[in-house]
Amino acid sequence: MVNVKKIKFYVFVTLAAASLAFFLLAVKLGYNSTRYLAAFEGYNVPQLLYIGWIILAVATTLPISAVLFAGILYFSFIWAMIYAFIGILLGAVITFYLARWLGEDYVRDEYKSKDKGKMHALNVLIQKNSKAYVILLAFIYIFPTNLAYMIAGVTNMTLGQVVLITVLGNITTVLGVGMIFIGILNFNLIYIIGGAVILLLVNMLPILWYYKELKKLIVLLRK
Repeated sequence: MVNVKKIKFYVFVTLAAASLAFFLLAVKLGYNSTRYLAAFEGYNVPQLLYIGWIILAVATTLPISAVLFAGILYFSFIWAMIYAFIGILLGAVITFYLARWLGEDYVRDEYKSKDKGKMHALNVLIQKNSKAYVILLAFIYIFPTNLAYMIAGVTNMTLGQVVLITVLGNITTVLGVGMIFIGILNFNLIYIIGGAVILLLVNMLPILWYYKELKKLIVLLRK
């Protein structure tokens, strides 16, 4: 008998691995959002194209900053932020529901099993502390945010929680990066300092708050 849950989970894992590979090979593949936006300049569709790239960046491990910088250059700081916020929310919701459809059933069954392996221990840890790990992945700049929404999708988190974490974490981080970028372009020290403060707070607060959960994960991964 075909195990549909297992097949869907393998598709889920494959997509996660493919997104990471896409990130590692982005430069070799010629990923350059500024060049692509320039090619569409003068048409009526760059806004939708830009939002689409933001969604792609959120759903994969592509750096949102590259798309954000291009948007600030070709639109304006305000409009780039608005388009980015729309794209980030859509990307988070799409990734969340895709992960839920593909991986939730299998992950829940594995959680209920009596396996003693490392992967089971990791699953149990994430299931019990899903909010902590989703917040850490969504808030900290160097972490791939798509993993946050994938974890949310295969745990008991709700869409409302995901949207709130996206707004407070991912979108706030993008705002901070955008402020630093526009501050550098305009030699505006206030924007640079303001953006840096936002980034520092958004990145440090979750680490301080969820230090124990982060330590548990590190210890488990080192075993």
